[in-house]
Amino acid sequence: MHIFLDLNQWIYLSRDHHGKLQQKGHNGIASTLLKKVQKDEVRIPLGIVHFLEHLQNENVARRERLAEVFELYSRGWCFASWSDICDFEVRQALHYVFDGVAPTRPTVFGRGFVFTASAKGREILSKDHTRESLALLAATSALPAATFNLLTTTIDANRKQQKTVTANLNCDNARASEDLRTHRRQCSREEYRRAQHATYTLELEHVLVDQLAPMHRSIQDFLALGREGLSRFWSDIPSINTDCELTAYRDRQWSRKVQPNDVRDLAQLAIAVPYCDAVVVEKFWKRAITETGLGQRYGTSVFSSLAEVPAYLDSERKPKW
Repeated sequence: MHIFLDLNQWIYLSRDHHGKLQQKGHNGIASTLLKKVQKDEVRIPLGIVHFLEHLQNENVARRERLAEVFELYSRGWCFASWSDICDFEVRQALHYVFDGVAPTRPTVFGRGFVFTASAKGREILSKDHTRESLALLAATSALPAATFNLLTTTIDANRKQQKTVTANLNCDNARASEDLRTHRRQCSREEYRRAQHATYTLELEHVLVDQLAPMHRSIQDFLALGREGLSRFWSDIPSINTDCELTAYRDRQWSRKVQPNDVRDLAQLAIAVPYCDAVVVEKFWKRAITETGLGQRYGTSVFSSLAEVPAYLDSERKPKW
């Protein structure tokens, strides 16, 4: 069983683990989860966003405490980058549409922080490492204590600068998203969805072209699917459909401004919602996942508090989709 925790939930888990309880109902949850984790009945994977957000914390003691909890409760389990999962899903979907081959699931979970690196990230690493040294790095990253050692290494030189740059990028993204949803305000739900699908077609055109070529197909063959065919294509891709529906839901909540962290949240949820058994997220995203029907579609239980997890672990659960 795989359970996704957003960073705030990891922090609450860390506080309970270290006896610094602050959230009502969290007492004892850390020990309950740890027993399940140690028996490998539960896996709580980390993603690249968890690592990035952790490294931006300027408090050394807090970083070390959270790194310890990351190590203990993840046991090195991580989930792959969204770009890698999306590329696989697109390839499978194309084979299904044009060749009738039933899609299979991607390899979402693996051991070691190197597993979270995207294809582009691995390409960058390959410039300074041989294939053998990269394989050794991947194997080493999956060893016990590797996550803790990575996250407690002193690299304070550019921490504040990186934090500022990242914050500025997130704010720029939020402003752009706010402008786009304002422009689309008069669109119906279906018109909005089609606009999103057109955006995916444009942004992932290079992936489509690369995957279609070995099939002796072209981007024109793909576009010939027509409006309805393209809509079905993107809606049948789990991570894309999750991103589309959650983005559409967020953009229609006019009393809530687009938040700088939304881009990171969506990148994680695009993987976690369709592929994890349960997710523990902030209340807004719980409501979004529930009201869009994504939790039901993918057989994913959705919570907004760690206090809800013990009862879930003791209940009978239906298999994933």
